[in-house]
Amino acid sequence: MKKFLGGIFGWIVPIVLIGCVAVMFGLILSVLQPLWPITTLIFVVVLTVHTFERKLLGFASICGIVVYALSWPITGRYGQLIGLAVCATGFLIWFWSVCQSFQRPAYAKT
Repeated sequence: MKKFLGGIFGWIVPIVLIGCVAVMFGLILSVLQPLWPITTLIFVVVLTVHTFERKLLGFASICGIVVYALSWPITGRYGQLIGLAVCATGFLIWFWSVCQSFQRPAYAKT
């Protein structure tokens, strides 16, 4: 009987612990939800500032952010699919410029 209960508790305890961690993570996220826009803004600004070492990448990152911001009114007027395409295009332009700025820094010799 001890061996049987030990086997059951051997796999039940980790499942319960994982469930408790998931519930705590969900509670923490629900409490911090009002701070998400601030956190996102700081993250985007930190990554975008790095692109201004080269003018073309800085221009591309700002254009990507503008296209992304324009996707909101486009979604309201023309529908979700067109808004999603515009949103994804803006995000990809911004992401490309950030990736390029980290792959080839301006101070690196080419």
